[in-house]
Amino acid sequence: MRIDYLIVGQGLSGTWLSYWLMLGGVSVMVVDGPMANGSSASSASSGIINPVTGRRVAETWLADTLLPFALEAYGAIGALLRENLLEARSKTDAPTPLIAATAICDFFTAPDRQLTFEKKANQGSLFLSWPTHPQAWQQHLHYPFGYGIIQPAYLVQVQALLIQWRQYLAKKQLLLNQPFNAASLSITSQNIQYQDITAKAILFCDGAWAAESSYFKNVPFALNKGEALVVEIPDLPQTNILKKGLSLVPLGN
Repeated sequence: MRIDYLIVGQGLSGTWLSYWLMLGGVSVMVVDGPMANGSSASSASSGIINPVTGRRVAETWLADTLLPFALEAYGAIGALLRENLLEARSKTDAPTPLIAATAICDFFTAPDRQLTFEKKANQGSLFLSWPTHPQAWQQHLHYPFGYGIIQPAYLVQVQALLIQWRQYLAKKQLLLNQPFNAASLSITSQNIQYQDITAKAILFCDGAWAAESSYFKNVPFALNKGEALVVEIPDLPQTNILKKGLSLVPLGN
């Protein structure tokens, strides 16, 4: 079998790379082992697209360009996947949209955080504003220094995207549902050979696993660590992302 590119890994990076290449008429095959929930950065991701980050309340680089692009791109891949899924489902059983606009309630942890937010808001930030009802969350949270609103932000259904894109690739016979085996890879100056697949090149989108690869042993990896808890808080509205050092992100149901 001859293709243009062999892609290793089907997290967010591998999903989007394969999508854009296929959209451009480039042939691909994706190699990825069975999904294990939470074992990769993408599968554990909370899916927040936040235009403002850090203690300095700084706007994310090119936020005013990247947010509309993300909304359009996730909408486009979602439409493709909905069409694919609805072929095998009832029309009344439409999948949930992959991206939705939301607001982040940024609860200040100290007076200086409030002053920084106020300064940035007064400088005309497109994404910062003050709540209409500052006491709205007092029955749920303790925030003696108040809070500000970051909006628009977006919440992506990452798990749904990964699962649905995997189904799409499998339907198109563009997925090897198996862990990548480096021993099966042969590289020459003309092409790469993996099992019975010949490709122009191999593209690694396997995240932290690359740190264990002999191909990248000279790259000075600095691996990040993240932790998440899934909790049930019966009376807490799921209308916003709540941020106060940690973030509470609506998961649904």
